[in-house]
This record gives sequence, structure tokens and C-alpha cells, in this order.
Amino acid sequence: MIPFFRKIRKQFADDNKPLKYMRYAIGEIILVVIGILIALYINNWNEIEKSKSESNRLLIVLKLDLEKDIHNFESLETEYNDWLSQIKNILDNVLDGNAKKITRFDQLAAGRLSMNYLSVNKITFLDMFSSGKNLEFDNLEIGRDIKDYYQYADNQLIKLNSDNEDFYQFLMTYYGVRGINTLNRVINQRNLEYIDWSWLTNPRSIEYINLETAMLLYQLVVEENLKIMQELEKKSNLLIDKIEKELKGK
Repeated sequence: MIPFFRKIRKQFADDNKPLKYMRYAIGEIILVVIGILIALYINNWNEIEKSKSESNRLLIVLKLDLEKDIHNFESLETEYNDWLSQIKNILDNVLDGNAKKITRFDQLAAGRLSMNYLSVNKITFLDMFSSGKNLEFDNLEIGRDIKDYYQYADNQLIKLNSDNEDFYQFLMTYYGVRGINTLNRVINQRNLEYIDWSWLTNPRSIEYINLETAMLLYQLVVEENLKIMQELEKKSNLLIDKIEKELKGK
């Protein structure tokens, strides 16, 4: 390239045409600058497209995570509603002041007397925002919406799981060794003839009060868990709608 310019320059110099040479040189410089700018633009466009493609891939996986969480919550809701029915049966039929004795586990059973540890799948979320990825979204608010959802889920579930654990510890203490022993005897159908069921007809007895209190508290805990799960489902579905719009380019 340099020998070529030298040849042109010599020719212009020999022809005594320096002005034409200057115009030519300036034109060449402009072409080179334009070429560089075009190359930078193409490279930048390629990087944006790569970021956009990776962002869409992560959004698709995140949507699957949210759908799995919703499915998990729905399954737990079915289970928890069964527990509420069992609790209601104990409060309405066993603790009605007229029951003589309990001979079957289902007459005394209510769930597991402990709650499930609740969580949401955060693997994709952490991959999106904790790995230094350069994400590219059409809707600039989608990233904030995702962060807001997982922050909300964390806040709610950390407190809920802590309250559930406190409830279980309280229940084991309040229900007492005697109550647990009675429950285990009924479960295993062992030594039922030695159980004194007279407290079932005495609402003032400590056994009656303990069981009633435990079931009333259990009812409140299950209902609170259902409320949080339903709220998370609602917010998950709203976020899925926003993700789908982003993937469609709306």
C-alpha cells in the first residue's frame, strides 16, 4: 500500500499537481475511517445479537423454572387443603364433647404436624444476574421485574419457613409426650385398651385443651402457607406473561 501511495505522489509531483494529490489522500483517509466504523458497527451488532440470543435462552429456561414452581405449589395446595379437612374433622367431630374413644388413625390424624420447607428454583435467576452476563432486553423493565419477583419470594419464604419451624417446635412442646404417645399407639394399633379417653368428653381437661389449641393453631399455619403460595403463583403467572411478551418482541 505504501509503495502505491509513493508512486501516486511521485506522479502528481512530476505533473505538478499537488492539490489533486491532497484530495486523493484525504479521500483515502475518509474511506479508511468509514471502513473502520462499518467494521465496528458490524462487530457491535453481532455482539448485541449474541447477547439477545443468550438473553432469550435464559428467559425461556426461567419461564420453565416458574412453571415448575407453580406446579409444585399447586400440588402442595391440594395436600394442604386435605390437611384442613382433617383438622376440621378433629375440631368438629372428635372435639365435640361427645366422642367416647378413638380407634383409627384417620380420626386423630391431621397432616404431618409439620410443614413443608418452601422454596423457588433460583438457578437460572442467579445465572442471569450473578455471572456478569451482558443481557439484552427489548423491554428494559423486564430485568427489574424478575429481580423484584425473586426478592419478594425470598422475603416471604424465609419468614414463612422460620415461622413453620417455630410452630413445629411449639407444637411438640405444647402437645406433649403423652399426646404423641397416644397418637403413636393409634397409628400402630398398639395397647389401645390402656388409653384413657375420658378427656374427650371433658373440654376442660388438659389433653382436650392441648389438642384443640394445637389444631386451631395448625389451621392458622396451613392457611397462611396456602395464602403465600397462592400469592407467589399469582406473581409467577404475571412474570411469565411479561417474559412471553419479551420473547415475542412486544
